[in-house]
Amino acid sequence: MPYWRDGKAHESNKKLWENVESRLSMELGLQELSPRTYGYYNPQNVWISGTWPTDKVCKDWVLAEFNELNERFRRAGVPLNYHNGFIQFTSDKVVEDEIVQPFWEVVSDKKWENVSIDMAEAIDRRDTGGRDPAFYAAKALESVIKIVSDDKGWTRGTEKGAANYIDNLVAERNGSRFIGVWEKDLLIAFFSKVRNQFGHGPGAEPMPNLSEEQTSWAIECAMSWCKSLIERHRHAA
Repeated sequence: MPYWRDGKAHESNKKLWENVESRLSMELGLQELSPRTYGYYNPQNVWISGTWPTDKVCKDWVLAEFNELNERFRRAGVPLNYHNGFIQFTSDKVVEDEIVQPFWEVVSDKKWENVSIDMAEAIDRRDTGGRDPAFYAAKALESVIKIVSDDKGWTRGTEKGAANYIDNLVAERNGSRFIGVWEKDLLIAFFSKVRNQFGHGPGAEPMPNLSEEQTSWAIECAMSWCKSLIERHRHAA
C-alpha cells in the first residue's frame, strides 16, 4: 500500500498509514512514533515550519539510532549490534569499534542510502548463510565510488564499469589525485577478485565460493574503503 502515487499522497493508503502510526504509537506508549512537525530559522532568520507525511514519521522511527541498545548488548555480553533498522551479529570488538560503527555513521546521510542497503544485505547474507554476501559488499563500495565521481563532476557518461569510475578518482588534477595510484591498483584487484567472479555465471567451472573468513574480510575491507572515500569526499567538499 504505497503512500505516494504519481507524486501525490494516495488518499485511501494515506489513511491506512495514519491508522498504523496512531495504533502503534499508542501500543508503545508514545504520542507519536517520531516528530510529525518541523521548524527552523532559514538563513534570512525567517521561521519555517510544516508537517511531515506519515510515511516519513514511520520511516524515521524505524531507522532511529539506538546507541543505548548497542550499549546494553555490550554490557550483557551479547554478540549483537543495531544499525539502520537491522540487528546483526558481531564477533570482534575492535572491528566493530574501528570499522563497522564508523561505517554506519558515515553512510547515515540520505545520499548514501543505496550503500547502506547493499551493505546490510551483505551482512544479513553472511550471518544467515545466504549466497554471495561479498558481492553485495562490493556493490556498496561501487556505489560510493560512483557517487563521489558524480559529485565531483568527474563522470563523463562513457563509463562502462567500476574500473572506469576508479580511473576518474585517480586522475591527476591540478597536481593532486583523489586516490593514489597504488590505491587504484588495490581497488581494481578487489573488484576483479571479489565482485567480478560473483557477478558473472561460471559456466562449466566450479561455482565460486568464499570461506567464512574470506567473506568477513571482504565485507570489512569494503566497509573500510567506503568510510575512507566518504570522509575524503567530505573533507574536500
